[in-house]
Amino acid sequence: MLQHRRFPGPAYECPLQGRGREGHPVCPHPQWLRVGRGPHLGRGARKLSERRWLGERASGFAALYGWSGTDRELTMAFAPLTDLSAARILVSNDDGVDAEGLALLAEVARTLSEDVWVVAPERERSGAAHALTLHEPLRVQQRDARTFAVSGTPTDCVLVAVNHLMKDKAPDLVLSGVNRGANLGEDVHYSGTVAAALEGTLLGLRAIALSQVIEGALADPYAVARARAGALIRQACARPWGRNVLLNINFPACAPEAVTGVELTRQGKRKIGDDIQERFDPRGRSYLWIGPQRSEDRFAAGTDLEASCRGAITVTPIGIDMTDVPTLAALAGGV
Repeated sequence: MLQHRRFPGPAYECPLQGRGREGHPVCPHPQWLRVGRGPHLGRGARKLSERRWLGERASGFAALYGWSGTDRELTMAFAPLTDLSAARILVSNDDGVDAEGLALLAEVARTLSEDVWVVAPERERSGAAHALTLHEPLRVQQRDARTFAVSGTPTDCVLVAVNHLMKDKAPDLVLSGVNRGANLGEDVHYSGTVAAALEGTLLGLRAIALSQVIEGALADPYAVARARAGALIRQACARPWGRNVLLNINFPACAPEAVTGVELTRQGKRKIGDDIQERFDPRGRSYLWIGPQRSEDRFAAGTDLEASCRGAITVTPIGIDMTDVPTLAALAGGV
């Protein structure tokens, strides 16, 4: 039988609140929020009005992450950041320092604050996930006063930025993107865009990953991100969210006026790697490509995939703690 020991002392770097009721485990998926009440299980994505995006009472939003006023009193949450004008913002990505989406996000960030730093890979590092460069040196090239290209991964870029280039004052917000292409479903496990935001979260910083779905032949593929990213960032930062959580935002492939709303969603099912393509070089030697096809479920209600296919902007909270609490409890019970 496996035993689940309890250790004394503070959890999540906050003091114990006496011997009262313990906090709830972190919820694995977003749930339907009701104003002033707890999460309602078993519902799909919630469509929010333009004025009320993430506009629930703090108690309802806190319940989404498994803590409430009587448990941890939002001590695990970032305090609302309602005025970004004095904020220090770090912008990174995985498409590289010269990517169109990075320039767009930096432009958006500069409408929010004057203190914007851009630190991104010197070349495209899509699919790098949360890789670190440990066996070769990192080179940093300064492009202008606050723009730097790093010869490493997106994770390297955030570490170099926070712990070296910006060590005099840590950023208040990490923005990663805007990725060229969706980061929906299980894309998040491979995405360097999400990894850069994840590294910010691991460093104790508020972080948002932003991606633009690219489909069809729109005149401006980034039109929705260009039109909506700034307001969404403002609204998100004005709400508390867990310090162990990043936000993953995906903009649909449509014209801005065709967006159907903003929806809080859970992560869907979308797996790449089933299509391994074998080809041959001029000498007849075989080589392999991982094909772009994905096996995905676009019809599961409440997921980022389903909502994006309907033309909605999706907002998915992603936790850094991958512990499966039900399995932990089952193993502790001898199962």
